[in-house]
Amino acid sequence: MNLYSANKHQLARLIATRGTEYKFIRFKENEFGEPTTEVDVEVTIGGFFHEVTTQVATNVSDGTITRTEPSPRIACMVEDARRIKLNDEVRVDGIV
Repeated sequence: MNLYSANKHQLARLIATRGTEYKFIRFKENEFGEPTTEVDVEVTIGGFFHEVTTQVATNVSDGTITRTEPSPRIACMVEDARRIKLNDEVRVDGIV
């Protein structure tokens, strides 16, 4: 068993035991590229919510201020992630 398959199995086990179902919805677009209210694609995947801290630097007149901010993420299997796209709306337990 190589490292990739071991990590894949570990993530699958984590999602199965402590994960949540997330529903991603993609809306159809009109002729101007704006989203409409009609649902185009609806994908349900299992995932695990976690946060990663990122550093944000702000330049001020006498130096730089660095602070950390949490960045929310959903860990899921690669096969599931291929079915979703950027700007899809995510719903958890029917809540947007």
